[in-house]
Amino acid sequence: MIRVICIGNSLLPQDYAGPLLYQRLKLLSLGESVELIDGGLQGLNLLRFFENCHRVILIDNVCGYRSEPGIIHLQGEQIQAAINSHFDHSAGLAYLLPLLPKLLDQMPEIDLLGIEGELTESLATQATTQLLHLLEGRSAA
Repeated sequence: MIRVICIGNSLLPQDYAGPLLYQRLKLLSLGESVELIDGGLQGLNLLRFFENCHRVILIDNVCGYRSEPGIIHLQGEQIQAAINSHFDHSAGLAYLLPLLPKLLDQMPEIDLLGIEGELTESLATQATTQLLHLLEGRSAA
């Protein structure tokens, strides 16, 4: 099982990439082994979605990674390093992700597709393409 969790606040343009991409992705066939989740602003309540799966792909707005709008892809330890240096609106995730190894019997692989800047049609297409590459087992770059 792979879970794709779209995170953000649909009322704030600087944080609505996750909810908008969720709306776009639910129209696609992502495969039987993929569960698409609207993570909203759940923070610590997302813990249950990291259980009983082998991979979690987070989609969220990010800030301070790129000089211009674009998509970043982080994995494993890169995510933890990023959270430690970019502690912001994802405070719930920043607290949850370091706790996961202590709370779960088996850790899933974790990827983060971060959208820097306002979500345009071009960025939405790029993010969707990168997600599909990840789901096919290819690099998101």
